[in-house]
Amino acid sequence: MVTGGKGMIRRFLYTVIIVIGIGIFFYPDISTWLFNKQAQTTIHNFQDQQEDLSENTDLEKEPKTETESAENMEEKLRIVKYNKSLFENGEELTNTVMKEIPDVVDNPDGLFGYIDIPAMNNLSLPLYIGASDEHMGKGAALLGGTSIPVGGQNTNAVIAGHRGWRSVPYFKYIELLKIGDIVKITNPWETLTYKVEKIKIIQPDDDQSIGIQEGKDMVTLITCHPYRSNGKYRYAVYCVRDDMYQEDSSDIEKDTPVIFTENTEYLSSEDDIRLENRLRKIASVLIIGMVIFTICIQKRRKENEK
Repeated sequence: MVTGGKGMIRRFLYTVIIVIGIGIFFYPDISTWLFNKQAQTTIHNFQDQQEDLSENTDLEKEPKTETESAENMEEKLRIVKYNKSLFENGEELTNTVMKEIPDVVDNPDGLFGYIDIPAMNNLSLPLYIGASDEHMGKGAALLGGTSIPVGGQNTNAVIAGHRGWRSVPYFKYIELLKIGDIVKITNPWETLTYKVEKIKIIQPDDDQSIGIQEGKDMVTLITCHPYRSNGKYRYAVYCVRDDMYQEDSSDIEKDTPVIFTENTEYLSSEDDIRLENRLRKIASVLIIGMVIFTICIQKRRKENEK
């Protein structure tokens, strides 16, 4: 028969173990929930600002002059000019430049809109300019030194996302994207729709593979590959503006295989991710089993003590 003091200690230890186990198990879900809540708040605030701007514009009864229109679109015109200079003079993709916010962007915190990717489990992330650690932690981030996503020929906005970080998915499920899937970018002026045209595995320092392609209006999504590889390669998803896709890419099949460049290989992460999810389900069963076992043991001890 277990004495009262020993029984209390044992029950306490069982409780601590169960609480720790439950905490470890639910940490990814809690972390993801908190991140999604903050991300959606950021997106909703951005949408509210855009609605206020539209309402203020609609209330103006007199037609705008060319000068007034130019003033209202000053930031966008600067960005268009900036994008044109990148095409004409070449992109500079150093580690420092990629993290910076170009001075043509007015918002000092770098928030530029948001990105929607339905095929990636309806992913919706705030979009920041400059791939700093802070911006990457808050959502998706445009590599500084690449085209700012306002559309137009001779542009390629390269948008990076973590392949999962601190239990938050980010671009974890990027391999769900197939040829023809839709990617939407909402900037301060409009929503731009792109379609996946090609997928490649590239080296981390392969700047040429993410450069501007003449005549095209593009967005390129990029993340580490394979999953949990510490950035061995980069998984690049090339998207073209939807009207260009219809003209140039209608003959491409949805199941076109992933292309891998020299000294790379396509190592699918889908099995690894499925295994990770399966192990979490097994862990949930074990935790429930531990709880039931502990309750039964405690109940039996109480009966024996009587």
